[in-house]
Amino acid sequence: MGNSPEGAIISSVVPDLTEKLCNTVRGLGAGHPIVVSASLHTGLTFGVEKPEEIGSDRIANMVAASELFGSRCLWWISAPQQP
Repeated sequence: MGNSPEGAIISSVVPDLTEKLCNTVRGLGAGHPIVVSASLHTGLTFGVEKPEEIGSDRIANMVAASELFGSRCLWWISAPQQP
């Protein structure tokens, strides 16, 4: 397929859809997609107690900011306090 994508990156905050999206991407001939999560080797470190609870959308934004600004980048993510 001449117009097949060369690859894909999935940032899904809906875990039940992630595998369906992966299957769709593979069906389009893009191979195995990269799924963004705190366990993905990005070079970032997360100073939080439960990094697996950071949304993949936020991780994708942090990677993009890091690429744009390098080590001069500051990330501040605030979340409501849990009762």
